[in-house]
Amino acid sequence: MALFADVAHRAARRLGRAIPVVVASAVAVTAAITVTAPAQAASAPRVVIVVGPAGGSTSDYLSHAHDYARQARAYGASVTEIYTPHATWSRVLSAAQGANVLIYLGHGNGWPSPYAPWQTRTKDGMGLNPYDGAGNGNVKYYGEAELQASIRLAPGAVVLLNRLCYASGSAEPGMAQPTWTVAVKRVDNYQAGFMRTGASAVLADGHTSLVYELAVLFHGNRSVYDAWSADPDANGHTRSFDSSRNLKVRLHLDPDRANTGFYRSLAVRPGAATGNIRIAAYAGTLRTGAALRSGGSSSARIIGSIHKGEHVYVRGAMHTDGAGRTWAPVMTRAGHAGWVAGWIVGYAGTAVTGPKLVLRASPSVTAGRRGSVASAARVRIVGSARDRADRAWLKVVAPSGKTGWIAAWLTKP
Repeated sequence: MALFADVAHRAARRLGRAIPVVVASAVAVTAAITVTAPAQAASAPRVVIVVGPAGGSTSDYLSHAHDYARQARAYGASVTEIYTPHATWSRVLSAAQGANVLIYLGHGNGWPSPYAPWQTRTKDGMGLNPYDGAGNGNVKYYGEAELQASIRLAPGAVVLLNRLCYASGSAEPGMAQPTWTVAVKRVDNYQAGFMRTGASAVLADGHTSLVYELAVLFHGNRSVYDAWSADPDANGHTRSFDSSRNLKVRLHLDPDRANTGFYRSLAVRPGAATGNIRIAAYAGTLRTGAALRSGGSSSARIIGSIHKGEHVYVRGAMHTDGAGRTWAPVMTRAGHAGWVAGWIVGYAGTAVTGPKLVLRASPSVTAGRRGSVASAARVRIVGSARDRADRAWLKVVAPSGKTGWIAAWLTKP
């Protein structure tokens, strides 16, 4: 709950020595890093930075956030800043959909903690303004259940949690240091909801800057774990564990000392790489207004509506109904999940093939063949169309460099 005021003071000599120099250096080498970005990049990364109300620490957190925003923009990223007293849940939802990097600074409300009982509605998420203009001392928590239900990040996205209690395994200032067992549970719980938004890695740093992390994310392509391990702030005390909350997620904790000072952690999926923050989300724009339904069928219950021109993000595999029409599972900018008629959406970003697909000359099952796209291949979307049977088609650039049309109903994010 409470923030790391005393931790910041304890680390003041270290931070005062390192952060200003590193920031200046990062900005100075921006041109080189931008030029040497991966040639296979699908898009300019979208970075969202959120600062929640943090009482007396707010101005310090805002200062760091402004530095991160300048650094990311210098690397060519598109940056959205959402800062207290305007850091409301609705603003975060609207900005975070399809983001490649999500940074949060603010209060941490994790588990295990003294504040029983454990529940997912408010714990292990973000502390935000309960309403616009609420000030810096009034916090409303949105926990792991809210995150996973309402946010869909881009494939390969990275979440950076900075200066939170609990997220990296730590206690609150003045509390007893946790055991390894407790610290691991805290890291595991805090990553759970963020990972289920589609992230490939959740990195928590309790008391240093994220300048290094941003620099490596935007420079080249390497394993996220390798980049984290090579951090100049690494302590050499890393121990690793399998997550009990998410399958195939590995937890790494690197405390300040062998058994205390849990301010540095990483939760990561297999294959997570820094270059993946340039993968664009599978997104779309409604060509007409439509119903948001509970399932992929015109008979499914209507749970909302989507206006013409509204942006949505595909959150799972496309579906074909009994009539052969394409349905898309989507997340709206407002954080509402449901299904929409896929043939009325104009698609953009990237998609992954299910089975091996035929690359066709036009959006039709009878169109001439231009080649094929392997199973599980990521393609870049350059257009979309519907056929007479209300099936959705994607015009794509395949990994081979060939351009053609593939069946959208056989793709996923």
